[in-house]
Amino acid sequence: MQAVSLKAYAKINLALDVLRRREDGYHEIRSVVQTISLADDLRLILKDSPEIQLVCTGDVPRDERNLAYRAARLLQEETQIPKGVRIELEKTIPVGAGLGGGSADAAAVVKGLNDLWELGLSEREMLRICARLGSDVPFCLLGGTALMQGRGEVVEPLPRLGELWLVLVRPRVQVSTAQVYRAWSQFPPGQPMVDRMLEAIRLRTPMAIAQSLGNMLEPVASCLFPEVAQVKWFLGNHTLGAVMSGSGPTVFGIVESEEEARDLEERIKSHPWDVFVVRTV
Repeated sequence: MQAVSLKAYAKINLALDVLRRREDGYHEIRSVVQTISLADDLRLILKDSPEIQLVCTGDVPRDERNLAYRAARLLQEETQIPKGVRIELEKTIPVGAGLGGGSADAAAVVKGLNDLWELGLSEREMLRICARLGSDVPFCLLGGTALMQGRGEVVEPLPRLGELWLVLVRPRVQVSTAQVYRAWSQFPPGQPMVDRMLEAIRLRTPMAIAQSLGNMLEPVASCLFPEVAQVKWFLGNHTLGAVMSGSGPTVFGIVESEEEARDLEERIKSHPWDVFVVRTV
């Protein structure tokens, strides 16, 4: 095998409860997470030398600051493999949007290099490596619908949702995840929504899911970045239900059909926001 091509799927948080700040500086969370059809494209090309080369579109780092690069380097160190790789990364998932784009890229590199370098790692071994790369990376390796706990490294698969159509809207603001989490402790405790979402998943209807959306970080981000609140208000009035994903700033709304999603997409294009029509994967 000389090359492998993969898609790195974005994620959304259907429900996110923040429990406490841990002694290691991370926050203890519970979150119901779902992969969606918005994806980056990766092509991994085998190099006989141990060089790692990253070529990508978009304004993203091309060295150790990039999770895809770090994933390849960590896998190299863990396995002592004398091979290298050229990573060609075509970015579609917006950076810093609360959609796990960097984590998805890293998980795809781990999965792809396991094949390309013929490492023979088990899923459990790949998950262990992914956990060292970042909180969302283990989930991105597994995909689908899952409950994330701990700082995100504990992933429990859940029953599949089936196909849901979503409209994602990203206000053009730069949100710092660290800033949002730091500010969280200054806000009153939010309403936990994860248990309610777990029950809604058992019902498997768009309305049940839409009525159970929740994110404890949303009030924090909305206060720090009023654009998030504006998008939430708009989508809340035009969808079955809407919520911010992760630490923001992207907000998504659930609709009943692709046709409805496309109609809403056209209405949103007159606003200074980025919009994506996606479905669950």
